Order: sequence, then structure tokens, then C-alpha cells
Amino acid sequence: MRKRVAILVWNNFVYDKRVMNVASFFSKNYDTTVLAAKTIAELPTHEKIKYQIYRIPLFSSLKKGKSNHNASSKLSNLNSIYEEKIKNNRLKLVLIEFINVIIYHFKLLKYFSLNKPDLIYCNDLDTLDIGYLISKLYKSKIIFDSHEIFLEGSRFHNATKLRQIIWQNLEKHVIRKVDKVIVTTDLRKKILEEKYEITNINVIRNCHNEVFLEKKYDLFRDEFLIDKTTPILLYQGGLTSVRGIFTMVDVVSELNDISLIFMGMGRDKKALTHYIKEKKLENRIFVKDAVLPGDLIKYTSSADIGLQLLHNVNRNHYSTISNKIFEYMAAGLAIIASDFPEIKKIIKGYHIGKVVNPDSEKDIRNAILEITSNKELIKKMKVNSRKAFRENTWEKEELKLKQIVNGLL
Repeated sequence: MRKRVAILVWNNFVYDKRVMNVASFFSKNYDTTVLAAKTIAELPTHEKIKYQIYRIPLFSSLKKGKSNHNASSKLSNLNSIYEEKIKNNRLKLVLIEFINVIIYHFKLLKYFSLNKPDLIYCNDLDTLDIGYLISKLYKSKIIFDSHEIFLEGSRFHNATKLRQIIWQNLEKHVIRKVDKVIVTTDLRKKILEEKYEITNINVIRNCHNEVFLEKKYDLFRDEFLIDKTTPILLYQGGLTSVRGIFTMVDVVSELNDISLIFMGMGRDKKALTHYIKEKKLENRIFVKDAVLPGDLIKYTSSADIGLQLLHNVNRNHYSTISNKIFEYMAAGLAIIASDFPEIKKIIKGYHIGKVVNPDSEKDIRNAILEITSNKELIKKMKVNSRKAFRENTWEKEELKLKQIVNGLL
């Protein structure tokens, strides 16, 4: 009988490419289930790919005035009550979050009472509490994939004070008790080792899986009617101010014959669209919704230069390498990114672009002009980018995960 692996995520499991890769890895040798949240009513509750997906319907997945066969009538009634009675948005969000946590934990406990796991794989800190409890109840092995310095990330800073206190104490006490911890960079490993005095941390980078591009696509030029001679800059990912999106607009506003595409989702998306209109740049700067992981590289390869200009607001940003860097490499783009240690090692080491001070518009502008004005330079950077990608694929990182899991199971 194959051993059972359960992967816990606190999202809809639609765009999470890293967890998809992890789940695909486990499915080769284990009975694998991803247990996710469901906050989009149209998503299926049960889905089968190479592995099972079970999405737990949560409060915000319910639409007022419409039935949802995946949710109980009691939950629908609660939804209507809160929609009508709670006027304070902050209070509403806190209550909905609290109810969602209770539902998610209860459903997981019910699921695992019938499906005892051999290994629990907790994705991010917000699944570690229930994951650790389940591992104790059923004597399962447990891996905590922190990815990042969670307590210094945007999700932590945007959470309520109570949630922050819970997360701080959870990480402090549980990180020493799990079997393995995973992060995405050497610097993040060093930070957590020094903070908690532990040695069970492993680095598995957020590389893109091997992909063969038959051709360079022109999806952006076709969709937004961009001239073939106009260089296209691309930022893909979360649309939030700390990722430098407004700085990018300001820089491109002072450059002629350059187009910029933002592709993604995030809390500042509406503000970004308004800012572009305010500056009358709709003919050169475009905002596009995130695309499914299977289509991503086709779109990415339709650009010329990939941008990743994170502001240095905390150690989580400073210690990142960013999955966007690997996505740009997979698509064969030149790259302009923040001058952070882990990012610099890749970009300078393989000569695939420029690192800049993300707070300096002059720095960014000069890097764009230097690359776009030299056809031989940008061509060489693109070639180097694909070469670098072949040395930094998910398949190579997967071997590290295989060693970890073999040691546990």
C-alpha cells in the first residue's frame, strides 16, 4: 500500500506553481492529496490531476443571493446575516477570517480521521498549526515549507494584531519540532538558523520546471497592438506598491518608444490602473490579469525584458531570489532587478541583465536605456538567460526534495 502524503495550502490552488510542482513530485511515489481553501465559488471542490485536490468551501466563496451546492444552508444563512448586519469592513474581515479558520481546521480534522497521513507538508505558516496537530494525532512526519521569512512578509504585516501574535508564537515554538524546514534561498536559511538556533533547514529554490519553447511568442503585441520595433518590458506577479509597480510607471513615462506590461493580481491593481490613466499612458502601459501556469511562459516570452524591482522594506524582500527571475529565464528574457544578494548572484553570475537600486528611478532608467539601445547586448543577455535556466530548473531542485523525503519515509 502506497504511503499517504497530504499537502496543506491556504489558497485556492490555481496559480500556486511551486505547490503544483511539489504535488507532482509526491504523486510519482505516494498517494497525494492537496487540501486547499475555496474562496471562488466556481472552482470544483474535488479535482483529480496526477493527484487529488480537495478544496474546502470557505465563507467568501459564497455569493449572496445564489445557492452553492458545496456549502451548507447554515453557512449560507450566516453569510446573509453578516452581509446585512456587519457595517464595519475591518470587523467583517476579522470575523470572516476567524470563521474560515474554524471551518478549515474542522474539515481537515474530519478528513484526516478517515485518511490518516504518513507525511504532512505544510505550505506557509498559516497551515502549520493544524498540520502540526494532525502530525501529533497520527504520528505523521511533518515538513514545514516556509518559502520565505514569513514573519517579515506582506501577509504578516497586513494581518490583525491578534493573528500576528498567534503566528509569532506558532513559528517560535513549532519550527523546532517539525522534521524538516524548507526555504528558498541560502540567506533565508541563515536568518532562520540564527534566529531559532536550528539545523534542520533545507534550501529548495523556486525554479521553473523544464520547458521547451518552440518559438518566441508575440501575444502581447497582438493583444495590445504594440509595434514590432518597440521593446516590451514585463512585470508579472503580485500588483502591490512594495513591488515597485508605481516606480516602473514613473520611469517608463519618461522614456519614448517603450511599452510596459503588468500581468498579475493584487490589492493595488485598481490604483495602478487609475495611475496609468492619470498619466495618460494607456497607449504604452497595459495591465493584464494573471494567466494560468500552463500558459505563463508563452506570455512571458512575448516580452523582451523582465522587471523585478522589489523595494527593500524588510529582510524577506532583501533575502529573496523570486520565482519571477526563474520564469523570465525560462522565457529567455533579459532581466532588470533589485540589487539584492541572492538576485545579484544569478543576474551577474550568468550575465543576463542588470541589478539596480529599486528606489532610484535614474538607476532603473539607465539600465533600461543601456539594454534597449544595444541590440547585440540584449540579444546576448537573452541567449545567456536560456542557458542559465537550463542550469537552474525545478527538476534539479526536486532531487533535493527527494533526498529529504527519502530520509523521512
